Amino acid sequence: MYPFHYKVSLRFSHPKMDPHEITTALGLSPKRSWMVGEPKTTPTGQRLKGINRKTYWYANFGGEEPLYSEKTDLTKLLSDMTIQLRPAKDFTHDFVESGGEIKIFIGLFCPQNSGIGISWDILARLASLRIGVDFDYYPGEPWSTSTDDLETKSL
Repeated sequence: MYPFHYKVSLRFSHPKMDPHEITTALGLSPKRSWMVGEPKTTPTGQRLKGINRKTYWYANFGGEEPLYSEKTDLTKLLSDMTIQLRPAKDFTHDFVESGGEIKIFIGLFCPQNSGIGISWDILARLASLRIGVDFDYYPGEPWSTSTDDLETKSL
């Protein structure tokens, strides 16, 4: 299999919980969050039409830039995430039981045939935390080289 680039984020959505509770329970700062019932806004804070239908919270793991599979192993990153989140297990259970959903989102940038295998023990740890996994595939590289500067695509 060929190497690939990827980005990983942890995402929480809930019908009523305050996103500050998620931040406190995890001890992590979100990249972005919003509260159910508040006006919708852009990432820069500009007001949009409508209100948020759910609380939403997400944090990137591994930084802002896409990671390269030959330098940073995806399964190692996932394993490290489960270890870091283990102390919040009671919170994640309560969160899901009260109507919330937790996902690890993996954006894959694959210019050629690539593959990922996630071991049963990582999957078991994710399941024990009530965390699902979403994959999005983006064909090609995570940036454009049409100019002299490399520009990261937004996910």
